[in-house]
Amino acid sequence: MSKPIEITTLQVATDVAEDSEFPVTVRLNRVMQNSQTINLSYHPGLTGPASVQIAPGQSYVTFTAKSKALPNNKAQFTYTITAFYKNQPTSQDVTVHARPEMISITGKTACIGGDTVNLTVAFESPIKYQPLKLTPVVSSTNLAEAWPFTVPVGATSATFPVYTKSVSEVSKLTLWLKHRGVDNFFYLKIVPPIVSSFKLDQTAVEGGSPDVVKGTVKLDRPAGPGNVRVYFSSTDRFRAKTNVFDLVIPSGSDTATVNLTHFHGIDSKTGYLYAKTGEKSTKATLYVSACQLFGINLSSPFVLGGTALSGTLRLRYPNGIYPIDIPIASDSEAGTVATFVRIPANVDSAVFPISTTPVTSNTAVNLTATTGAGSASAGFLVYPSALASLSISPTSVIGGSSTRVTGVVNINGVAGRSGVTVSLSCDRSFVGVPATVTIPAGAKKVYFSVTHSAIRIHDTATITATLGDTHKTATLTVK
Repeated sequence: MSKPIEITTLQVATDVAEDSEFPVTVRLNRVMQNSQTINLSYHPGLTGPASVQIAPGQSYVTFTAKSKALPNNKAQFTYTITAFYKNQPTSQDVTVHARPEMISITGKTACIGGDTVNLTVAFESPIKYQPLKLTPVVSSTNLAEAWPFTVPVGATSATFPVYTKSVSEVSKLTLWLKHRGVDNFFYLKIVPPIVSSFKLDQTAVEGGSPDVVKGTVKLDRPAGPGNVRVYFSSTDRFRAKTNVFDLVIPSGSDTATVNLTHFHGIDSKTGYLYAKTGEKSTKATLYVSACQLFGINLSSPFVLGGTALSGTLRLRYPNGIYPIDIPIASDSEAGTVATFVRIPANVDSAVFPISTTPVTSNTAVNLTATTGAGSASAGFLVYPSALASLSISPTSVIGGSSTRVTGVVNINGVAGRSGVTVSLSCDRSFVGVPATVTIPAGAKKVYFSVTHSAIRIHDTATITATLGDTHKTATLTVK
């Protein structure tokens, strides 16, 4: 009589790592003519098929079971696998050991999109029993991809690649590895291609001139599928700047051009312009010379002291989009101007007022406007006030009477700070006038008294006022 069919061996590794697969072999005591079913059961820390089949002509079957992750506070735990044939059980203990803790994920924290970044994962002790399979997860597959990898038995670390993709703007990627129920994170900054050069076709230009300055931006590699946006800035946008704030370099290209605008300034200046992608910028240098003055035109070459005139300051080229203040000065107190002339935007000239003060003699005044590129000057003459009139009231009087006679002297301007002294005289002795009268500062006339004496016959006296080479007369009839 043949021996009953029974399980002779339940072969399994007695030590395995948590969260790993391991082989199990069930062997019967003879080769089977027909398919035989082996039922299986597992303690909660293990998983596997509920049953397996031993094929005809075979006496054993091998299948894969898997250990679950241990609780974090457990270093190892023993579980049991049981195989049943015809309800006859055979059991085998399996000790599941905790994996070593993951202590770090290290590598470059920033890269240019399209680069491959190698990261290294490290453990506190060597991997035992079975290789450790890890699957990286990324926050966006539009930024990067990473594939599953295996840490071999005995290793304390492993390196795996992260394949980044081209970006048009600075982007942040989060990658994590789940190990022993814990997510371990790594953060990677992905930047677009960098600007390898920013060159200008001119290194010096007169500010505000018609000269066009063109800049060429070159990337260190062609732009990826998402294009690359380049941003521009300037240390002094009131002197030189790019015509656009940013531009896009299309996919497959590595260069782009941009025009620059430059503006008037009262001094020469070296400006720095920057082209930037991501967080790195490249500098270009442009020397912008001061604006040149075309000249100063005056409304008149001479003016009576105390009255005003105007001047027009002209630039060589029209001003830009910003006003500019040109310093201007006078060499005489007889003619004064503000400290600067403001040229409005988009024009090449501005009118400015000139004030004068009364003078006692002809006085030359020179105005000079100055920039770092040179100066422009213009001069005019301030002349003193002249005698305008002499009048007497009344013009007829009885000599020696109590009638009061008053004279008045007028000039054609206003008297200066020292006043204006006018000489008086009379051709008859019976009429008296002061030798001089003074028109006070800021006034245009002065009054004086005329004395008279009794005479036996009517007569007319002539009174004369003299200022410089100018004479004015008035008569007084005395009865």
